[in-house]
Parts: sequence; C-alpha cells; structure tokens
Amino acid sequence: MTKNFTFICNAADCWEDKMLLKGSKKEVSQRFISVIVSGLKTDKQDEMMSQEGIDDMITQYKSGSIPFFSDHGLNPVTGDPGTYTWKGIMGVWTDAVQEGDHLKATLRLNEAHPDADQFYKYIENKMPVGFSIGGNPVSEPEMVELENSSEEAELLKARGEGQGVGGEKQGDGGADYCVCSKCGYKAKHEKGKPCGTCPKCGGSMTGK
Repeated sequence: MTKNFTFICNAADCWEDKMLLKGSKKEVSQRFISVIVSGLKTDKQDEMMSQEGIDDMITQYKSGSIPFFSDHGLNPVTGDPGTYTWKGIMGVWTDAVQEGDHLKATLRLNEAHPDADQFYKYIENKMPVGFSIGGNPVSEPEMVELENSSEEAELLKARGEGQGVGGEKQGDGGADYCVCSKCGYKAKHEKGKPCGTCPKCGGSMTGK
C-alpha cells in the first residue's frame, strides 16, 4: 500500500539581531531561526486538535520558557535518548504564529552551545533539518459533533499535542502500548489516559 508523504524543508528564515537580555544592561548580538514546528490538522490517531490546544501552544512558545534540544536529547557519549539536561539546551523558543495548517515558531540560539555555529550554518545553507514537538493530553478526550456532519469525532484537548514535520505524528490517545524512550519498558496503554513516565526508570513513555 502506498501512502503519500511530504517533507517540508521547514527552516523559513534565519537572522542576527541585537537585544537586551534579561538582567543585562548591554545589548548583545543574538541569532534567530524561524521554522515550522508542527502540523495542526490531526495527530497519529487521526484525532483533531482543538483551537484551544493550538492557542495554548502559542502562548507557551511566547512565554520564552520552552528550551530547544537537538536530537531529542540524545546523549552524545552513551547514545541514550531523552537525556534532557541544562548542558544540552541549544536555544529557547520565543514566539509562534498559526499559519493555516502549520505552526511557525521562532528560536533564539544559545550562543554558549558548542554546536550553535554549525547548526546555524546548516540553516543558512537550507539543509533539510527537521523540527518536531510532542506532548501528552491533560484531560480525557471529549466527543463533539462536527458541523455539517452526522459523524462524531474525538476532539483531544491537549497542550503541545502536535504533528512533527517530516516525521511521525505525536500523541498516544489511541495507542495500544506505552513504550519508554529511555529503557524500552513496554506496558499496555489505557485508552483516554496519557502514557506519562516509566515506572522503572522515570523516563518519558510514548504511545505505539
């Protein structure tokens, strides 16, 4: 069976600007990248995103409190995924805007990160670097009736629930199992509830 697959080379723009960092009295040069981070139609289980969830994602991006990690927190020494530490923060998300079926966000690079220069040059040279976000539902899915349709669909109210661009869609609403990204522990997924954390190692579990 053939399925259509479209990869969006999503680094829209990159630029350098001077800004006054928090707690500083002197403007410093900073580099920014504007990229598409998520699709907004449906997730892996074909569940629709609510506008409330999309608006909440945008608010969180604008707060300047969401860090950016490369390679999903892959530990460069051990190769273990999901190793999110302060040393791995390559930047921080500072803004986001909804453009049709996509979410475009602005990233401010961490100039202290050893790979910041190389990463910025990749973006400048239009390399197909992919970005994605993921999240867990914060409440049970609720049933809603679609306009002009007799069918019902599950509308998942979630924070950060999106479809990564150029990769697998996120979410675990209709998954059969929850699998730990760190130790590989597998458990049966209870429908309507997020996978949460691994009971063995405390790592993040995702639906499969």
